[in-house]
Amino acid sequence: MGARADGFQDVESLLPEQRMYFDRCMDFLARMMEKYGDEIELPIPKNGTAAQPDDTQSNAA
Repeated sequence: MGARADGFQDVESLLPEQRMYFDRCMDFLARMMEKYGDEIELPIPKNGTAAQPDDTQSNAA
């Protein structure tokens, strides 16, 4: 698909070196979420995403 107006590229369209760095970043983020996820309190989003009573989220948009 290519680049969007905001500059984001689809992961599939990344060059091999870019994909390697993207994958490393995602791996790091996943490990940090597993390690520290229960210690983080996220702010209430302002974009229409609401928390449900069973802690699942749905997008109102």
